[in-house]
Amino acid sequence: MRKSNQAVIQSTYSLKQYAEIIKIMIDFHSLHTGRWLAQQTGVPHYNLKKTMVCDIISKAEEGSFAINNRFFQYIINYKSTLIHLYADIISEVSKNYNCNVKGRVKNEDSILNKLQKKQTEQNGKFSINKVLNDLIGFRIIDTDYEQNVKKLILYLDELKQKEGYRITHKERINGEYRGYHIYFMGKDSKFFPLELQLWDSTKEKTNLISHELYKKDYTNWPEIYYNG
Repeated sequence: MRKSNQAVIQSTYSLKQYAEIIKIMIDFHSLHTGRWLAQQTGVPHYNLKKTMVCDIISKAEEGSFAINNRFFQYIINYKSTLIHLYADIISEVSKNYNCNVKGRVKNEDSILNKLQKKQTEQNGKFSINKVLNDLIGFRIIDTDYEQNVKKLILYLDELKQKEGYRITHKERINGEYRGYHIYFMGKDSKFFPLELQLWDSTKEKTNLISHELYKKDYTNWPEIYYNG
């Protein structure tokens, strides 16, 4: 479905439209990250499934922590390219749909927040590609969320089984927050994932409030790192 001259933002989407939006995200993510990895000559590529948080985060003095510098520079290098991936995906989606899609690239403080939090749980035994699975993320607000999520669950499972795409997806409920999260994991475990969140339009306000409270919970972590 091509954009009409009348720029009316869509509030819901057919399965075909979702499939096309998802294809754009998968293809651009795969191409962008594949090129970036190819450019990292002489730099060890991390297996992000086998590399654990405890492998790259360690406790320093009381109340502070340290992150492996080589790994941190690796992440920052990749993250610095993501604004281009973000712009390419938004532009391509906008060519075809008046889509209510938003996105962002995770900032350095948020990366440190997440790593430090996971380091304090289960001795940091979490795969990096499951912790830093949202360095780049997009969100679609849908007025027909319930029905579309049911269809998308079947479609995403079919993509995995028949097309061999590496995708994980699940409903996320945390307090007042509720959404459906989809992670495009890339060609192999060297790829940092891309996240797509689907929100019910009726939950948008409470989700935004919950999201702000979630972020405030970690405001002290960057200070602990930078002052440590």
